[in-house]
Amino acid sequence: MNKKGFTMVELLVVLLIIGILAAVAAPLYLSNTDKAKVSEAVGAMSLIRQAERDYYLSHNSTYLDVALGKLSGSPDDSTAGNRGLGINVGAVQYFATGAYSVSTSGTFPSTAGLTAVNFVITANPNGIADVTAGDGARSSSQVQNYRVIMDNSGKVFYSTDSGTNWKAYN
Repeated sequence: MNKKGFTMVELLVVLLIIGILAAVAAPLYLSNTDKAKVSEAVGAMSLIRQAERDYYLSHNSTYLDVALGKLSGSPDDSTAGNRGLGINVGAVQYFATGAYSVSTSGTFPSTAGLTAVNFVITANPNGIADVTAGDGARSSSQVQNYRVIMDNSGKVFYSTDSGTNWKAYN
């Protein structure tokens, strides 16, 4: 009698190999998706950082504090709370223009053990509406617990759990 097919042991070995591959691949995939989302914020923060530097050079004065959601306002607005950098981060998937702020007194997380240089740019999409006023960009619910910070030197830290645990972005 000539039987064709797989034995139970062969099938179990294949299932075991697939299980091991899935156990190894899943954390790598999740880590890469986190970094991809954060990289969008880092790109926008680089624009903001350059705008702060340009403002400093052209006005020969200190860097600007920019309130959450005020990024696109005029740098020369006489009302300090309405001053911005005159930029819009453009078409994005996760972090709307309204999710960014700049503070000249901001700091890195204490776990970083570093001192921030000149200013800290923060991306905090928590509570930002899906469409912010006038910019058409979205702050996705997929990043509501994300926090990203960058200083003038370009050092970046991010958290995916509302700022409880921070990681260096590299």
